[in-house]
Amino acid sequence: MSELVAGLMCLASGAYIWVSVRRMQREVWAVAARQAQRAHDAGDYARALAALNIRDQLRWTILLGHVAAGVLVGCGVVVLL
Repeated sequence: MSELVAGLMCLASGAYIWVSVRRMQREVWAVAARQAQRAHDAGDYARALAALNIRDQLRWTILLGHVAAGVLVGCGVVVLL
């Protein structure tokens, strides 16, 4: 019974992390795109590039979040089997 609970908790945690990371990614990229567009429209091209650079800086954080979610889901599947 405890293995079932542990497996389900791993699956639920992994799914929650995955959804949270995807939501963060969409929000950050949307904000960066809006800031870059506003800066570009104002003629401040350096600020526009800096806003787009935020996406590149967060790429590794997003990747690590996906890896953590995958590991938790994988552990949950292994425990349930």
